[in-house]
Amino acid sequence: MLEELGHRIGGEAGNIKDAIDYAYTGTFDLAILDINIGGLGIDPVADILERRGVPFLFVTGYGSEWLPSLFRRRLVLAKPVSKETLGPAINSLIKRDRD
Repeated sequence: MLEELGHRIGGEAGNIKDAIDYAYTGTFDLAILDINIGGLGIDPVADILERRGVPFLFVTGYGSEWLPSLFRRRLVLAKPVSKETLGPAINSLIKRDRD
């Protein structure tokens, strides 16, 4: 879906450890995070991205109430996500980051 929207996928992580490593070392314009990966919360990854100033959004089936209070102001898209909701969400993050 991201490629259909004209974006390139810089990397993926299927577990929290890899996501943390990539959050520290990866070079990318923005991140899309699931709230729960393998039963573990995404909080440490979001913390790293926040400190690095990398824009990110959450995609989840859980709802924003599962997020730590510090991240509840972040954009949250409900699964299943469509191109019609994902595209504008990404564009708003990119625009906000450039402003």
